[in-house]
Amino acid sequence: MRRGVTFALMRMKSPDAVNGLRNALGDSDFQVRYDAVVGLAEIIGETAWRPSARDFRSDEIKYLSHWRERAEKR
Repeated sequence: MRRGVTFALMRMKSPDAVNGLRNALGDSDFQVRYDAVVGLAEIIGETAWRPSARDFRSDEIKYLSHWRERAEKR
């Protein structure tokens, strides 16, 4: 269910989804965290920080840290 909710928030591409996606960054499920990062990158418009699943898996902490900081400022 968490995957479905995060995926829906990501697909909304609405600033209203930022808080939910920010919360999903701390989820225990890899796919939920990845979708949260992708959704935030698309909504905020920082596509350079939109990793492939492979890049995210290899340096997840870097992306999670970046998006936690950026989402807090919104």
